[in-house]
This record gives sequence, C-alpha cells and structure tokens, in this order.
Amino acid sequence: MKRPGWWIVANDASCIPSTRLYDFPSMPVMYLIGKEKRVIAKEISAKEIIEFLE
Repeated sequence: MKRPGWWIVANDASCIPSTRLYDFPSMPVMYLIGKEKRVIAKEISAKEIIEFLE
C-alpha cells in the first residue's frame, strides 16, 4: 500500500509498552455499543453479543 507523503510513521517503544496505555490482550477486540453510543461491554465474544441481543 502506498501511503500519502504527508503521513508521519512513528512509534514510541519506550513509553507505550511500559504504561500499558493501549492494551490489546487479544485481537480482534469486540465492543458492544448501546443506542447512546456508550460502551456496554468490551472484550465480549460473538456468542455473548448474540445472547445479549436475544
């Protein structure tokens, strides 16, 4: 994929891993979002979402 010349590609190997600011224990991460656009549940399985909707 060719990226636009104005994109900045960077990382912070010293801060993010040590602060666990972005912690993704598994991928993909699924969130259940309610009508008010608020997170109802995070790290939820597809089965749990289906059960919630039934």
